[in-house]
Amino acid sequence: MNKNIINKKSKLMILIIIFIIVIKLKLYLNEDIYWINNYYLSIQKYLNLSFQNNLDSIIRIGIYYYSIKNGGIERLISLLIKYLNKVKIFEIYLFTIVKESNEYIIPNNINRKIVKSNTLDLIKTIKRNKIDILIYNFYNYYEINILNQIKEFKIIYYNHSCLFYWIYSGFYLFSYLYKAYKQSKYIISLVPFENDFLFKKWGINSILMNNFITYEYNEVIPSNLSSKIILMIGRGEDKQKRFELGIQAMKYIIQKIPDCIMRMISKKEGLNDILNLTVNLKLQDYIEFIGYSRQPEKYYKNASLHIFPSVCESFALVLIETKAFGIPSIILGLDYLSAIKGGVIINQ
Repeated sequence: MNKNIINKKSKLMILIIIFIIVIKLKLYLNEDIYWINNYYLSIQKYLNLSFQNNLDSIIRIGIYYYSIKNGGIERLISLLIKYLNKVKIFEIYLFTIVKESNEYIIPNNINRKIVKSNTLDLIKTIKRNKIDILIYNFYNYYEINILNQIKEFKIIYYNHSCLFYWIYSGFYLFSYLYKAYKQSKYIISLVPFENDFLFKKWGINSILMNNFITYEYNEVIPSNLSSKIILMIGRGEDKQKRFELGIQAMKYIIQKIPDCIMRMISKKEGLNDILNLTVNLKLQDYIEFIGYSRQPEKYYKNASLHIFPSVCESFALVLIETKAFGIPSIILGLDYLSAIKGGVIINQ
């Protein structure tokens, strides 16, 4: 493959990243090809591209993660697939390690492939399906270093976390991951101060992209705030979410508001410590463990408060959702988030 072709593919990759950003702002693409070709022509002129004016060939995009059930990344992936699928020149492939029941909904025409949890099988699967662009959602620095050596397809690394997560998890993880990112060509970042300052300082090539809004804002009926229901939502088994702080807070809240109740929306696996804490504090009558829900919005309709005790986040979907429903949130020191303005109390 000569240098001109490689250079053209790199420029095309820039276009794809731009398309991803713009697609998230354009929920209904009634004239997909017309819009993309017009948008492409302006970019072509700006970048002085010399190849064809119209994008009339199919671009195969693969999206790779563990599953599409339970967490914010999984929900984001389902939305990303939904929007990319509206662009007719994209052929979307979803690669996951497992397929589960009650997953987030994706279009029926998506090519779904199950891959083994090893890099070799992933690469073979991508090549077998002639993928042009892989959107990679893991943080496996060892695998990232291997993928960075691949020339047959392009890779966008979707960084859904904040660097603090890796610093708190173990500094060596942070060091190895961001060294791998430094050798990568295309990174999507969700944190402004990382993308705009740190990544530029460290030589990491990234673009800033906010997460999708999960609901049609104009169709949301805000909570009437009529109940004394407090919400905690997320992966409760993750120690970084610090749900135990919300449980402990209830011991003091019920002293002032004895008829309030907390609803914890999280899958129940891995919650033994949380359940034991609830029993030890004698809060069984004040805390409801709802379990995982693919449609958490039904619990937003009359809630009055959202407690979000996570130690670090990048662009928290649950924070955006509760804001959309008019529910005030309390967060702990996450003042670097791009979604904290309005209806959020930051407890430093």
